[in-house]
Amino acid sequence: VNLSLNAELVVLSSCDSARGQQLEGEGVLSIARPFFIAGARQVVASLWQVSDRAGAAFMQQFYQHYQAHQNASAALMAAKLWMSQQREWSHPYYWAGFVIQGDWQSKADQNGKGADEMSSREATAGEMASLHAQ
Repeated sequence: VNLSLNAELVVLSSCDSARGQQLEGEGVLSIARPFFIAGARQVVASLWQVSDRAGAAFMQQFYQHYQAHQNASAALMAAKLWMSQQREWSHPYYWAGFVIQGDWQSKADQNGKGADEMSSREATAGEMASLHAQ
C-alpha cells in the first residue's frame, strides 16, 4: 500500500500498538512505523492492554485537551493527570501505557508554548508512576 500523509498526529488507541519487534539499528517495528513512513510526525500509541472503558475515558480526555491546546504532549499529560486523579482509574496501569512516538515537540499550544516548556509537566507523569509503585 502506497500511503502519503501530511498528518501532525495519528492516534492508535488499540492495545499494544506501540509494541513490536526490536530491530537493531532501526528501533521498534510497531504498527506505528508505517504511519511515520507515510509522513505522520507524531503517533500516540499504547504499550500494553488497557480495558475498553479506561481507554475510552483516557481518549476522551486526550482529545478534549488536544482540541483545546493543539499540543499532543500537553494533551497526553493532562489526560494522564486527570486519570490519575480518578478513583477508578488512578493506578498507572490505566493511563501510563499511552505514549507519544516521533516528534514530541511538533506543535506549539495556543499560548505559543512549545513542548520544551511542557517538559517539567511531562516529568510529573513519571513521578506519579513512581509514587504508585511505592
